[in-house]
Amino acid sequence: MRPIEADYRLSWKGMIDAGSIQFVFGETHQRTTFSARAKGGSRGMAAKLFPFQFEYRTLIDPRTLQPKRFDGWETDKKDTTELCTRWSGEEIEAREVIHPHGMDRVFHREHQFEFEPVLDVFSAMLHVRSQPLEQGERHRFVIYPQSSAYLVETVVTGREDKFGKPAIRMELDMRRIGEGMKLEPYKKLRQATFWLADDRDRLLLELRAKVFIGDVRMSLTGARPR
Repeated sequence: MRPIEADYRLSWKGMIDAGSIQFVFGETHQRTTFSARAKGGSRGMAAKLFPFQFEYRTLIDPRTLQPKRFDGWETDKKDTTELCTRWSGEEIEAREVIHPHGMDRVFHREHQFEFEPVLDVFSAMLHVRSQPLEQGERHRFVIYPQSSAYLVETVVTGREDKFGKPAIRMELDMRRIGEGMKLEPYKKLRQATFWLADDRDRLLLELRAKVFIGDVRMSLTGARPR
């Protein structure tokens, strides 16, 4: 992907503003590392019910699209958490440092997962957009967003116009990988549909997800090259 910035609006059913996210893809360093980052959070009524802000950054091998390291932080009404994940062959090591608000105590959580290959959210986005994406095409891969692994399956279900642009419509299914590699339902995400621009960039145009709080949408509001 060429270096690009993209802004998204989060909403409930496309009507009530819930937040915003900015993605930045690019900033290749010495031709051996491709970086991507995102920042954003809730706003308006959603911020009153669920105040949340975050910033994430990942470094990816541009040849394989495999992540090398992930760092970030997120904060809500209860605490602020520092996140750090490292990939080393088949082993993933993740660390959370939790700072509860109003307390001097700090809590540490360590997580490990052994499997290969495993993507993070950013490298998963790059992986999907790099495929041919013909009608009916399916892809399955494992992601490790922060502290748990998930099996993701995507399928191309059609082509149509979205926001006045040719788009690829896809469905997404996600299951948690539990102990002994057993697949478990992921109750926070019931169903998701997303659209990629059917052009060179294949940017995410919109994501619609039925989650535990209802119909949540992430819609592209602007994009520009870096």
